[in-house]
Amino acid sequence: MKSAAAAGLTGACLLVTWVLLCCLSFPGTVSAQTCPPVNPNCLTCAVSYNYNLGTTDWGNLPCSQTCGTGLLQSPINIVPNNLIPRINGDLTRSYTQAIVTAEIFTDGKTPTVEIVSPLNAGTITVGGITYFLRHFHFHIPSEHTIFGIRQEMELHLVHTSINVTPQRTTVIAVRFTLEEADDTNSFLAQFFPQLPPVTQPVTTRTTIRIQLPFKEIKGAYYRYNGSLTTPPCTEGVNWAVIAKLATFSPAQFNQLRAAIPVDNARPLQNVNGRPVTFFAL
Repeated sequence: MKSAAAAGLTGACLLVTWVLLCCLSFPGTVSAQTCPPVNPNCLTCAVSYNYNLGTTDWGNLPCSQTCGTGLLQSPINIVPNNLIPRINGDLTRSYTQAIVTAEIFTDGKTPTVEIVSPLNAGTITVGGITYFLRHFHFHIPSEHTIFGIRQEMELHLVHTSINVTPQRTTVIAVRFTLEEADDTNSFLAQFFPQLPPVTQPVTTRTTIRIQLPFKEIKGAYYRYNGSLTTPPCTEGVNWAVIAKLATFSPAQFNQLRAAIPVDNARPLQNVNGRPVTFFAL
């Protein structure tokens, strides 16, 4: 997919990343240190995995063994009263107020909105490293849970680092809950009417305002080290799960459900002793 070129990776991992992008449910690249071996059968990953068996078969797919053997897998259940809060986390968000061009397409599992020129969308900074917003996509129901409770939808904003080798990935997860019929989310309203069904291989170009109204991604959040939530389940992904629930209307949920007729949320994975930090801003 075209985001591989935008990533600017060099050397042997460029080929590996190209293969990975054939297997991902979203086109973000991950750390070169975690690139799996090049597998000629990897090209079948994108069309072979599904959610029919609750994802238990993913580890048997080409280039996806980590789905079954990894110890840092996502998503997870977060139990806030087991965490020690910290003040002033190292995640800062600086999304642009400009209108940016985006392409809406589907990979057969979820609609994806890809930023055509990530330099124009703004950045986030985590641990002193700057990341560009590459694209975002959706899961029904939410993949991450708080106290074991799933919400109606989860939005994943996928960011990749710049000027850092190996390249790194940070995903901001925003969980959505339904509100009153007239509580339309103005950010989602920019492109939800254009979402294609996952069965339609079409690409639509549109313009969106990233900053509007991204109050949902401000405030407290949970940070942990995890993985992609789809094959090849590559680990080394930095997750920031926003604590506050965003809202959208029943009509908007129906628009998303029309595009994603089958639930596409991976079951919860074992935490395996990983630290989960709560940053209260």
